[in-house]
Amino acid sequence: MRAGRLALAALAALAAGGWVVSAGSISRIDGPATASVGASPVFTGTPASVITVNDVGAIDTEVVLAASALVRSTGGEVGLGRSAMLGMVRVTRGGVPVLNAPSGLRYPMSVSALPEHAVIALMGPGVSSGLDAGRMVMGETSAGLHGIVAGDVVELIAFNGSVVSLAVSSVVPDSVVRGTEILVDLDAAGRLGMSRDTYVIGWNVDRGAFQAGYLTGSLGSRPETKVRRSWDAPDPDSTLSTARVKQQLGIPAYVVRGDGTVGIDDGWVAANLPGERLLLNESIRIRARCHNGINDALRAALAEIAASGRAAAVNVTNSNRYGGCFQARFNRIAGDIGILSRHTWGMALDVNTADNCQGCRPVLDCDVVRTFRRHGFAWGGTFTRPDGMHFEWVGEPRDQLEYPSLYCPNIVTAPPPSEPTDDVVDLDPGGDGGGEVSEASLPGTEAEMLHLPDATIWALR
Repeated sequence: MRAGRLALAALAALAAGGWVVSAGSISRIDGPATASVGASPVFTGTPASVITVNDVGAIDTEVVLAASALVRSTGGEVGLGRSAMLGMVRVTRGGVPVLNAPSGLRYPMSVSALPEHAVIALMGPGVSSGLDAGRMVMGETSAGLHGIVAGDVVELIAFNGSVVSLAVSSVVPDSVVRGTEILVDLDAAGRLGMSRDTYVIGWNVDRGAFQAGYLTGSLGSRPETKVRRSWDAPDPDSTLSTARVKQQLGIPAYVVRGDGTVGIDDGWVAANLPGERLLLNESIRIRARCHNGINDALRAALAEIAASGRAAAVNVTNSNRYGGCFQARFNRIAGDIGILSRHTWGMALDVNTADNCQGCRPVLDCDVVRTFRRHGFAWGGTFTRPDGMHFEWVGEPRDQLEYPSLYCPNIVTAPPPSEPTDDVVDLDPGGDGGGEVSEASLPGTEAEMLHLPDATIWALR
């Protein structure tokens, strides 16, 4: 009982930025460490060697303590983050509405919350100074898509159903807020009902010491605990951030019905989806209702699979009965923090469902997997909780990314890209993945950033 109380006290203090968690004890910081109470965190530029740790679903207390102890043991700093997806209903400018969601609907917004010491260390004091109980900071992609500028007031629906107004203190490059749409502090997160810590973030860790501790400690033995490092190679099965999905496929306004199900704006559906399931290939006769923007890529992938003589690897009867693309709903694992499944956009195709239950070892021809990757799809078979039926559109080839995938690793024939030059962690990994993912892309793009476990990493099916 006493150990449990100590653990809870440590978590609360860690979230506030005032405690060191070591392998053998929990102790107060007395020196001038950046996370100590009474000391002012110092921003020295983008910190090197950033890690994040999260579980599938709610993060376990033992994981928080173990990850925090490991980061501290390498000389790094640590904080706890929170994630959610909330609905935006209105934006005002000078008291005048400039954006209204359709009547009764809301726009999905991924929201990240970090303690002050973490914001200062990771993003700088300029960002931190714009955060309090009534103010937030936005990434420029999302702000541009919604027509939001600094000084606007955004109205979000909190988890208790109330409408919370937050002023936009600034709009900054996505790289500054690390890919999230909305960044808030813990006070604003409390107003929004974001009470659950969902990930650990550490920075300025010693890479060698961290990896050694990971391999010999408890974190490496937990199959549904994901540890991601800013120096990891790009993952071919990473998925897109919420802002990138909106940019590429549009912004569906949605409603949460009284029974907890999700409905989508009829106008968005009519503009972005076919009226019925379409036949995608004459040889592999899958019929699916997918977003208009991904149908050509799906057809190309299926045509190549058929031409290679592997059409029988796709169970058409099963896929047509139980698979498909479009289904407006919450994520099956993280609906309680508001996450919409990527099937809500019609951007993910499920096939061979009978042989690929969620959490089971995936059963699928690896050449089929690699073909889908080649045509711009991430595969769920390598998610932290495997989802072998799931192919999610990312819009870029992924078959030549060299990565130690547990299942169906790529066979790389092209010269590897040059090494990334920066260690930047992004706050919105996106997708129906289990926390695997930075947006994998060629170095030199924003996708180089490792995504922090923001709302969309729990968008598992």
